[in-house]
Amino acid sequence: ALQALPPLFADESRCKEAARLANKLREIAEDLVAEPKEKKLHVNAQTNRGEVDFETPFSLAVAAENVQTYCYKLETTILGRFEDALQEKEYQTMRDCIDTLQELDAKDAAVQRYISSRPVFLDVPSRLGAEETPPAMGEEVVEQQNSGTIGVAKRRTERVSEAQKKLRRYYDDLLTTMKDEAVTTEEVFPLPAEVMTTLIQRLLEQQVQSTLDSLLIAESGELQDSRYQMMLILMAYKETIDLASALQELSDPDTDMVRIADSLFGGFREHYLQYETELLEEIGAKQFSLKGTGSARYRGSLVGGETERFHRVSVQDLKQVVDWAKDAIDRCMEIFKLHQALLAHNVLEILTVLLKLTASYLNERLQYALQSCESGSKAISRNRLKTEHDMDFPTHFSKKAEALVNEVAEPLLVAVNNTGECMETLHNYLQEVVTPVVKASSATHSQCRHAFADFIHSMEESVLLALKTGATACSTLLDKVLFFEQRKEDFTPSRRTEMDILEPSQACYSCMHVFIEIRRSAQSLLGEKNGTSFTTEVSLRLHGVLMGHIKRYYFNMAGAVQLKRDTSEYLRTMRELGIEQVISMYETLATIANLLLVGPDIIPTVMESIKLPHEDLMLYLQLRNDYKSVKALLSQSGHIGT
Repeated sequence: ALQALPPLFADESRCKEAARLANKLREIAEDLVAEPKEKKLHVNAQTNRGEVDFETPFSLAVAAENVQTYCYKLETTILGRFEDALQEKEYQTMRDCIDTLQELDAKDAAVQRYISSRPVFLDVPSRLGAEETPPAMGEEVVEQQNSGTIGVAKRRTERVSEAQKKLRRYYDDLLTTMKDEAVTTEEVFPLPAEVMTTLIQRLLEQQVQSTLDSLLIAESGELQDSRYQMMLILMAYKETIDLASALQELSDPDTDMVRIADSLFGGFREHYLQYETELLEEIGAKQFSLKGTGSARYRGSLVGGETERFHRVSVQDLKQVVDWAKDAIDRCMEIFKLHQALLAHNVLEILTVLLKLTASYLNERLQYALQSCESGSKAISRNRLKTEHDMDFPTHFSKKAEALVNEVAEPLLVAVNNTGECMETLHNYLQEVVTPVVKASSATHSQCRHAFADFIHSMEESVLLALKTGATACSTLLDKVLFFEQRKEDFTPSRRTEMDILEPSQACYSCMHVFIEIRRSAQSLLGEKNGTSFTTEVSLRLHGVLMGHIKRYYFNMAGAVQLKRDTSEYLRTMRELGIEQVISMYETLATIANLLLVGPDIIPTVMESIKLPHEDLMLYLQLRNDYKSVKALLSQSGHIGT
């Protein structure tokens, strides 16, 4: 009993001194009891009082237990006194109690009781989310058609703004409360920063976490509309980090409150990337209107001229999707700024989705352009090319040639040109947006570069195939121009002599006007290098067309002169390209005209100069009106069999 104790332990005014002494005795007793029992305690030999055995009623074990009991009772008494003073806000009494408890190594118990009694932990955080549920992704497109995209976005923004105001007011109240608590702990506790650190950490992990759960998770437990949910998470994260930064000033600087606040979003971060990628896919599908993606109702609602843009490669459409992808990375940099490895992974995923969307979009649009090019060349009819044969024909047909190229070749050339601009836009996105974020992670950086390289390789193959197909379509157009414009009388004239033929035929003019227009359009839309490559492909195919075109007709001497004029015009035009391979092929074409023009006795010499198989030369030789007599002459000379 306390009345049986020495005066020091019975005097309440000397509690702090008694606590210090009792705690010291407890430590000594516990240390001695912890020693092996074989080691007895020996008193001073001068006292001649013998030794004390642990097994006796007066052993140290009993003494230690008594001291422990006293310390426990004293701690309970002081804690009770501390709680009473806490209720009355008697800060000096609380400080005295803390000093006494600190002597008993029981200060933490008082701190925990103090924190648990704080009103902020007794209030249940109210639900801060907007009452109105935002439209689901599938419903959003219908609502956009009825009231416009701006209306949907405005209502979503208003709901987030409403939630932000509520959350900010709540956080402001918490900050004010913590500042008041800092004043109290300064008066009560010897180390107020330690108390505030524990208090703030518990505030974040309990009250703030509960508030975030109520805000960011729907009542049904299902996550809401991705864009709305993403906006809420980002808003709540910024507000919570701002709160933690302000609370850091009230706590121990060695405890990172911002990192603790960041950890509260661990569960929400697990779904965040899914929101970003789903939304990027939805926006890309809507902007690109890809087949099999996006809303069928949205695509089906477009009529008339609105559908025309689905057949073009729109650089502007891509830039809008890229802008969203940039914003997506900016948002990830905000919410994953303390998790660099996750940030780099998320950037890679966003890039992958963007490249996949773009590849599908560009390939689909190139396919549309190819179909337009091929169908345009097939649709050219004789009536479309019908032109009066007059002296002003070249001027008149030049306009028609431009219209033909605009219909057949230009859609493809525009698509290829815009595809190149889209690829350049994505390259800039990789260099300026993606690389600075992921370069710290060599593995992820390498994956991003490989993903982009694969995309470029795939698109280059698609563009090359498109250009080759386009070149074939252009050669088909040129073949039709020749076929519809060339007259049999051009090569078998009955009223003209060789001296009357001074100009290329109308078919040659028409063909070259179209070819020149193709070259001009290619240079303008594809640039000098790519334009020259495309024009070269067309010229090579045109050579084959001309070689076949000649075989459609028979030639008298005047007609052979006309063919010579035509082939000279073709050669002159091709020389302007400056491509040796092309020039050489058209020079061969010109020598075939010589084969039809020269006298029979010169034919063997001409045949030896033409780099074509003998069988092919004979086929062209058969086009001469005088072939029978030529054949007989050549047979006599032994150049051909009888």
